[in-house]
Amino acid sequence: MKKFGLCAFAIVLLGILLSTVGAIEISKGPAHSVVSREIPTVTPYSVSKVENVTRELESDEFVIGTGSYDMRKIVVDLSNKDPESDRIVYFLEVEGGSIDVYILDSGNYTLWTTGLPYLAEARLNDVHEGTLEFKPKSSGTYYLIYDNSSDQKTSKTVYDSGREFWASTTVETLYRTEYRAEHVTIYDYGRVYYGYIAFLPGLSLFVLGGAMVLRSRIGIAWRSSRRLSPLKEKRIREMPKRVEEKPQPTVRIIPLETSPSMDDRVFDYIVKREGVISLSQASEDLGISIEKLKASVERLKKEGKIE
Repeated sequence: MKKFGLCAFAIVLLGILLSTVGAIEISKGPAHSVVSREIPTVTPYSVSKVENVTRELESDEFVIGTGSYDMRKIVVDLSNKDPESDRIVYFLEVEGGSIDVYILDSGNYTLWTTGLPYLAEARLNDVHEGTLEFKPKSSGTYYLIYDNSSDQKTSKTVYDSGREFWASTTVETLYRTEYRAEHVTIYDYGRVYYGYIAFLPGLSLFVLGGAMVLRSRIGIAWRSSRRLSPLKEKRIREMPKRVEEKPQPTVRIIPLETSPSMDDRVFDYIVKREGVISLSQASEDLGISIEKLKASVERLKKEGKIE
């Protein structure tokens, strides 16, 4: 029992040691390290590019007769141009007097040719020099009219120079690469795993050893409770003891005139021992063999001396 208690105590100490080491490792938490890396990020962005364009229009020197007119046809295309950016400008100079100048779209030009009322896009009246400018509202054909019909006496020489101006905006998508630093924390749970590997078996050993110690303590206390105090032992020894009578063997003595001396010795030996003998001990005490002893006992039974 003492060895059992020592073994239990050793198990408790081992359990305490393992569980303590495991708890310390678990409390430290996982090991971690910080890794930094550059991450490229592509960001699209729009860039507007405005282009100003100039186109030369038909220009020349010409003579307008009395009561007549001259005309220039201007084809306008507003596609791929910024809204309301297209404008047409004519610079003119007249020698020999003054004339009327105006610009008509296709519909008003038809009305003008038939003598019906019309509406000009732009107009200069009775000028000998000047600048005529207008902004087309839609794509199509426009007509620049130099009209000398108001003067029936002299012809006029006209010098003109025309240009078309517009702006075109193009939007391009460009890409910008930016780099940002990202910090990543890497955790290593190996220490925590090892802590649990030590803590859980240590706790189990602690509980097992504690149970073994408790069991050994209970056994010692139980045995101690069974022990009698010296005073009780003394009283028990002094108390009178009741001696029960042992049953006596029934021995029938039948006197025989001719009784072998060996049978008498065996019979006396059995009587002295109250009918209970050991064959081997009796053989040694009487100095006869077991076979002869058995034969003598059988003769005594047949004679009715013993049962």
